[in-house]
Amino acid sequence: SPHRIDSLHPSVFLFLFKMPMFSFPKEVKKSHVRMMGCQVAALCGASILMKDQAAGKYIPAFLMFDYTSRLFFGGKVSLLGNSAAALGPVVFDPKETEPGNPKQFATLCGVMFSTMATAAHFSGNTDAGAMVAGALMCAAGMEGLFDFCLGCQFYGMGVKMGLI
Repeated sequence: SPHRIDSLHPSVFLFLFKMPMFSFPKEVKKSHVRMMGCQVAALCGASILMKDQAAGKYIPAFLMFDYTSRLFFGGKVSLLGNSAAALGPVVFDPKETEPGNPKQFATLCGVMFSTMATAAHFSGNTDAGAMVAGALMCAAGMEGLFDFCLGCQFYGMGVKMGLI
């Protein structure tokens, strides 16, 4: 008789196979987004400070994984997303929401920047990896500290030009 994979291999990650891909929410809580921006900026700063150590290349790799999981499945499977959901409402106003589409585009930008930083670090070019992590740190820091989403601005320009 055929066996079901979820009955043979119970795992924390099996729920991923039951979720639709690109299930990004239509609206996101601003407190969560801003806290994630603060977290990413702090992690990028740590990566830059430790660029010549082993941890310096694993931090961008973690960010790449986290951004990718957020892009495909939303914040519920993201470690940073879950911690931001717990910490964000304590620091920022928990009632405000924002449209999800620009934030999904900004998450895609985060995937690209963290992937470039990871590739640079793992290929031995730690200075380039630190520069890309610095750019990501600036963009995430602007979101977290000043509520200014650079990726959302590019999304808006893309919509106006008919590219998106």
